[in-house]
Amino acid sequence: MITITINGIDRSDHIDVDSIIFTQGVSKQPSILAFTIKKNSSKTIPNLGQAVIMEEDGERLFKGTLTEKGESVIEGLVVGYSYAAKDGLHNFDRKLVKKAYNSTDAVSVAQDIVDSFSTGFTLEAPAVGPGVDSIRFNYEQPSKAMQALAGEIGWDWYIDPYDVVHFFPKKDKVAPFEITDTNGNLSWGSLEFDSNILELKNIVYVRGGEYLDAISESEAIDKYTADGYQLAWPLVYRYNGVQVTVDGVSKTVGIDNITDPLSVDVLYNFSEKSIRFREDNKPADEALVKIFGNAYIPLIVQASDSISISAYGEFEDIKIDKNINSIREAEMLAGAVLDQWSEGSYEGRFRTMQKGLRAGQYITINSAEFGVNDSFKINTVTGRMKGHDRMEYTISFLKSGETDFTDIMVGLLGKDRKNIVISDDEVIQRLIKIEETFGAGDEITEIVKTVGPYHYEDVAGGNTPGIYNFSTYS
Repeated sequence: MITITINGIDRSDHIDVDSIIFTQGVSKQPSILAFTIKKNSSKTIPNLGQAVIMEEDGERLFKGTLTEKGESVIEGLVVGYSYAAKDGLHNFDRKLVKKAYNSTDAVSVAQDIVDSFSTGFTLEAPAVGPGVDSIRFNYEQPSKAMQALAGEIGWDWYIDPYDVVHFFPKKDKVAPFEITDTNGNLSWGSLEFDSNILELKNIVYVRGGEYLDAISESEAIDKYTADGYQLAWPLVYRYNGVQVTVDGVSKTVGIDNITDPLSVDVLYNFSEKSIRFREDNKPADEALVKIFGNAYIPLIVQASDSISISAYGEFEDIKIDKNINSIREAEMLAGAVLDQWSEGSYEGRFRTMQKGLRAGQYITINSAEFGVNDSFKINTVTGRMKGHDRMEYTISFLKSGETDFTDIMVGLLGKDRKNIVISDDEVIQRLIKIEETFGAGDEITEIVKTVGPYHYEDVAGGNTPGIYNFSTYS
């Protein structure tokens, strides 16, 4: 039995049953409920902004807000009103997130987004999530902030019909049933599979901003042999707390264009990445000049999937985000991209009359007919009325790789790669994804039993010696 409540009143009998379409997408897409009401004198026509709840056999499938309304003439002279309701994302995105988070964990960030930038929503998540060195949101909708946070650590999220924001590791949400050729959960003849490698990616570069790394004098990259004439040297890195030595002798350092050159040995220019000596104290011929300190090092990480490369050859991709300033964050993003795209795109669909499936769940499909026994992520759930009191669901699922309009727009808007300079001397941190198995075994050859009681006495008197961490005092 399907019931639709609008503004707290059951309007099920006002709605054209055949017009009801329920579409539920992954976390980055809102769920939509669409229906039509034919106008007559006995029906109340809903207004935009009113709350909508749909239930099936008493179980809530959808809660949202009427956001669209169309009016047209249907069936001769009958006026029809077509409505679309958007799920909890409509109210979740009322405010903008304006905050930077540093040295915390992902669950704490998600909790603060829900608590500080939304009203009426609660968070359900593990007690602790992966660490987040830094992430910043500059006037972004909470849903976009959650999506960015989830994408950075390889998690997923969604809002349920009870205004609960679920934030969880991928594959933690398991479908309540599985699909086989014979268990009755599948509408006969509806299972289909598609695959392609059009968007295959098995080598991923992540170019972040810069991270600080302490470089000692013995590890100095910026080291130069003087010729007795040169006063200035360009540097590989910028430094916070720069130090300079000449033949191991420490020199006083000032700020170029600010410090009086006569008050220090050498001037440092952060913007131009250079140091400059005075004419009267320039390093002598063959003197070794070293510059070191806390260096700002350009961050670039490479991750690769050897199995995919072996199967298809190398296909490279790059993600650029100047807000990433730690190797671990970059590696997590690169790994998430590999997980999604290293197998290309493998997806399919089926129909079912069973309730309980939602986008984001992982469902096991075991089909001897197709030679498949694997877990797939449910990408979309589309419900249409089957008769007058039941709904049939079309389930789209994928194993890997899928791009939609949201991804395209994020790519178009995220043009930071044009604002970043990549130099030839950048050091790549390499992360290689491999499959490896191992085994372990143990064998007990002899059991020695020790009996008590034990005493604080000399063992020479025939007393049994106690074994540390196994004995008790009695």
